[in-house]
Amino acid sequence: MKVANLVELLAAYVELLRDTRAKSQADAMQALGDALRTSASLQVKAAAERLMVGAEAIEEAGDALTVAVALSSLRTLHKVLVAAGSKSATDLQLMTDALATMATRPVTAIAASLAPKPKPVKTAKAKALDPAAIRALADELVSANHDDQRFKALLADLRARRLSKPDVTAVANKFLGVEPTRTYASSAAALQRMEDRHFHDATSASRERAINRINH
Repeated sequence: MKVANLVELLAAYVELLRDTRAKSQADAMQALGDALRTSASLQVKAAAERLMVGAEAIEEAGDALTVAVALSSLRTLHKVLVAAGSKSATDLQLMTDALATMATRPVTAIAASLAPKPKPVKTAKAKALDPAAIRALADELVSANHDDQRFKALLADLRARRLSKPDVTAVANKFLGVEPTRTYASSAAALQRMEDRHFHDATSASRERAINRINH
């Protein structure tokens, strides 16, 4: 059963409520139907799952019309459908259970909760580096090792380029002057190892300058 069919069922129930002068119940069911209408093409089961997942992210209603106001009428309608042996009763139960998890939320927030979540944008991987490019990057880091600001800027740029782990490893090993087969747990670990070496070298250089000043 699609949400569109459920909305039609609710619309018929609203007319019945208005005929019996149950205005507040009719208004609540009308608001519920309007909120669900935005996702009319969904199957009820899929809509119910979205509502249950998104309920916690919605703030409570305050003075606005809450889902709880519509739930009592919805449960009454469910009993009528069960008594009539209608197949729609199963889907209505799914929707009622889902809406019960957000009883204190505003009816108007249902549409937002049912809205499809944007898919995460995949970041394109950087093109693999050739040996010459790897050597050039390592040489640039070596030449900047005595300049803290320049070195950190180069390292930040390297992080931002999102290079593959093998490329970052190759750059790190050339910069560190270690065997090319050295491995790291991750690209981040290789970058951190370069930063640690820079800090060590900078500290050593600073200590050496201090000693030279004392000796002279």
